[in-house]
Amino acid sequence: MENNHLLASKKHLLVNIRDFYARHNRNVFTEKVFPFTLHVNRKNQHQQIRALMDYIADNPDAIWILKPGENSNQGHGISIENNLEQIKKKIKDSMALAEKKAIQ
Repeated sequence: MENNHLLASKKHLLVNIRDFYARHNRNVFTEKVFPFTLHVNRKNQHQQIRALMDYIADNPDAIWILKPGENSNQGHGISIENNLEQIKKKIKDSMALAEKKAIQ
């Protein structure tokens, strides 16, 4: 099927469902259709960290699954965290590693 990666990839599925709900003035996370999810990259990292901090302030017992890398981790490096500082460190480390790979 053409463009099946838009539904078969977890990231693309999230983006498509979130965009569909937004077009209908609805929120996929507050309606609990999808767990609160952030996709952090270089362009949006500050905005996403702020969203994470806001969410943690309202949900201090939240547990997070961190999945490093973009299309490259294949299950490696996944961790579970509940500490904001540790999460921020892992995001920073992941960004640094991605930058190092891009330079090599």
